[in-house]
Amino acid sequence: CPAAIRPPQHIDSDMVLVIDGGRLAEYDAPQKLIANKNSLFAKFFEEAQNSST
Repeated sequence: CPAAIRPPQHIDSDMVLVIDGGRLAEYDAPQKLIANKNSLFAKFFEEAQNSST
């Protein structure tokens, strides 16, 4: 069961670290991760955006 923090509407971070299954899954600028539709962070971000509308 992943633990997550709901992302804000505006991301003010230089880098995002995603841990999945206790291991580093992704580490990059949030804009790059969001642009990659296969990214775990992008999927999480999209779900959070959809649930807030």
